[in-house]
Amino acid sequence: MTAPAPSKMSFETFLDWAPEQAARHELVDGVPITMAPERAGHARMKARVHRALADALEAARVDCEAFVDGMTVQVDEHTAYEPDVVVHSGPPLPDEALVVTRPIIVVEVLSPSTRG
Repeated sequence: MTAPAPSKMSFETFLDWAPEQAARHELVDGVPITMAPERAGHARMKARVHRALADALEAARVDCEAFVDGMTVQVDEHTAYEPDVVVHSGPPLPDEALVVTRPIIVVEVLSPSTRG
């Protein structure tokens, strides 16, 4: 079900609102922005970056985890992004987590819609 977005959302309101939406969103200065569909080249590059980081973390045996898509990184009270790949530092996040609380690497693969 798609609910209308409040005029300016806090991060907490966004976390409650976003999972109920048909499309994925990021929060920019309190305004939810619908994420554009991805092209095959973008998806391939994102997968390569994730695989390289996950392999390096495993080989280093560090207490970190790499995520591809779907995880949110809070920037401030009214801004949150969903990067293409993010590395969380520390113990594994719970299965139901939506937010990477300790991001140490954030990757955004540039595409025509993100280049600006």
